[in-house]
Amino acid sequence: KMVEVCKDSDFSKEAILQAANKLGIPFSDNDVTKLQNLANHPTFKAFLQQENRCELPYLVKIDDEVVHGYIDFIAFDHDQKIIDIVDFKTDRMNQKEAFVSAYRQQLNTYCQAIGQLYPDYAIRAHIYGFYPNELYTL
Repeated sequence: KMVEVCKDSDFSKEAILQAANKLGIPFSDNDVTKLQNLANHPTFKAFLQQENRCELPYLVKIDDEVVHGYIDFIAFDHDQKIIDIVDFKTDRMNQKEAFVSAYRQQLNTYCQAIGQLYPDYAIRAHIYGFYPNELYTL
């Protein structure tokens, strides 16, 4: 939720704490730093410059099963016809393989769902781990 509220700000400490206060979310200095690290990540920073959505709902049929959910963050590069999905994780894993192993199926479902909704776009999936401060591309 904090990414959604802050994405149009400068991600300054003041803006983050004001948003957290408004939402009634206790936010420590460490939490502020984690959110600022995300905002300053070069790839994510580029995603923020594109059309983007937070908590994007989806409802599709995959293999005769209706699947629904919310995608944390999605960016649209309409010129290149690329969609980037970012799933935020607060797990304290430090290796890409651990994140990918734990969340591959979830991200694959997101890719299938968005692929149905935007069939003319290439879909890329990423996991952002707040504790290693890393963006992992699947």
